[in-house]
Amino acid sequence: MSILDLINGDEQANVYQRRLNTLKKQGRQTEHISNGVTDVMAKLSKGVNSLVVYGEPQSGKTEFMIALVCRLIDEGRKTIFIVMNDNTELENQNYKRFKRVQEIPISPLKYQEFLDLPESDKRSENTKIIFCRKNGNNLRKIIKEARFLKDRIVLDDEADFASPDTKINKEGDSPSTINQLLGELGGLPPKGSGVYIGVTATPGRLDLNNTFLNDSAEWVFLKSHSRYKGRQFFFPIKEQDGGLKYILTRLPEQGDDPKHLKQAFLRYLVRAAILNLKDGLNEVPIAYSMLVHTDGKTNSHIADMKQLQKHLSVIKNQSGPIEAYLTYMKSEAERVITDKGLNINSLEALKFILSNISKSTILQLNHKNDKANVEEACNPNDTFTIAVGGNIVSRGLTFDRLLTFFFSRGVKGKLQQNTYIQRARMFGTREYSELFELCVPGKLFEDWADCFTDHELSLRSAMAGDYVHIHSASNRPSDSSSIDKKNTISARSEWLLGSVQEIPPHFEEKFTSSNLRPLDLIESLLATNELLNATFNRNFLDFIRETSADDQSDIGIVMSESGFYLLDRTDADEETITRKRGGLVASVIKGRPKYMDKLHIIMPAKNNRGEMRFHYKNQLGKKVLKNIIR
Repeated sequence: MSILDLINGDEQANVYQRRLNTLKKQGRQTEHISNGVTDVMAKLSKGVNSLVVYGEPQSGKTEFMIALVCRLIDEGRKTIFIVMNDNTELENQNYKRFKRVQEIPISPLKYQEFLDLPESDKRSENTKIIFCRKNGNNLRKIIKEARFLKDRIVLDDEADFASPDTKINKEGDSPSTINQLLGELGGLPPKGSGVYIGVTATPGRLDLNNTFLNDSAEWVFLKSHSRYKGRQFFFPIKEQDGGLKYILTRLPEQGDDPKHLKQAFLRYLVRAAILNLKDGLNEVPIAYSMLVHTDGKTNSHIADMKQLQKHLSVIKNQSGPIEAYLTYMKSEAERVITDKGLNINSLEALKFILSNISKSTILQLNHKNDKANVEEACNPNDTFTIAVGGNIVSRGLTFDRLLTFFFSRGVKGKLQQNTYIQRARMFGTREYSELFELCVPGKLFEDWADCFTDHELSLRSAMAGDYVHIHSASNRPSDSSSIDKKNTISARSEWLLGSVQEIPPHFEEKFTSSNLRPLDLIESLLATNELLNATFNRNFLDFIRETSADDQSDIGIVMSESGFYLLDRTDADEETITRKRGGLVASVIKGRPKYMDKLHIIMPAKNNRGEMRFHYKNQLGKKVLKNIIR
């Protein structure tokens, strides 16, 4: 053995485990990360070379990606391209996150750094981690210079953005530019055998587009850590005891009265002060931020900034209408202190504001020179940090210690799910969630909630193995140009709840003789493993429970006189226990009034082989799109 071999030893081994150990020492939860990484590696080991990883907005997907890269290094993978939106601020944020990870033994390179390497380094077989924005010019340059690199993996952050082929329905056309270049970069399907791993909070567009031939049956679904506040917290499907657990301020539907932004700003100052006071004042105040998103146009941002600067000036200089401002803030402080049972005097909160107001900043995002502004908005240093921005705040950026989100940007026509799911910038680790305020027009909030409900229902169907894309009158799952119309159908609102299973002895009798309510019966059979999770997915069971009445009176189980419905009709597929043209539940319950008032209808069907499968139909007024390529 050479001296070089002795020196190198196993220094680069167990990179992944060392990363998990570091996170644990920091008090971070790691189970959701390790489970996700394990699932991805299992897919790769069985030959899957195109898959999607789903995680809620701001739920820790970047940390998952870091851990996955560590594991890929341990596995000896040679070339890892990390691609992201064509946004330098987002690239910098992610690049710095990776760069700071001491466990990674290879310094990540931005694409320009790779281009500048000596030719010998470009051709070497050393592992390389290369960051590149989804920008046509950048991708073309790196494709040319990386032509010698082997064993390629493309890790695509915000994968549903720019990566799908938006020319998929145009006969004879080449794929859209970014889709084609990413395919060339990674040697991806359908032409190559490179590995594609798309990571996103809105995966529906990737399925409907058949991007790089990903198969939703092979997707990985990340769970969120216990401190995460996401869809279930901000848009609960079922009404909670005591109502919402955060502060929701419904703005008027029409008009743009500046007083609403002013009042939201003053309330933000009060709650930031209270948070700093409630557990004893720290030597250095904790900075909290307010995010204002009213429009996508720069001129509107400037107008918002001028308003906020005027209000800030009044407080800083204690001039003009200062007494009116203080009166409003004192009233707000008293209300919050009383509601939360805090031992704070409202005058203490006002004193904190006046003492610290000079350490405040108003930042404009989405402007020509706003790189530093984005970083400061995401990780605030000034006690009172207010960010005003447009499209950049709608995707990818993580806002730490965000306390108020003033979101009044309307939409013409239907909300697009992949856009409005991403705009939920209030999601994240919010330890102070009871004092978080969301300011949004009432109708927009309701449509937003419907958007999340439909998106969640779609994901539950994907987890159950039969991905259908649910949408309502107020939203749509994706832009029309990205939907592979040749392989997508509009279907009725029914689908499968899992796979085929052999019927256990006396199983049907438990459905015909049980006194349990529908979901309680199914839960009991899952608990005894008579009914497998693969047959009736628990994620879907939980969703039905969340969207049904407490007494389950709006749930029906369809049975024939002798037990399960026997699927022996001429248009049946006995192997899959399905009706070839769909609509099985609808055809069976037609003319049976007892099912007309049910919101959720579950129908166990069987074949002549002694096997069963569960079909589901909802009557929630949803529309369905389904990929039929597989």
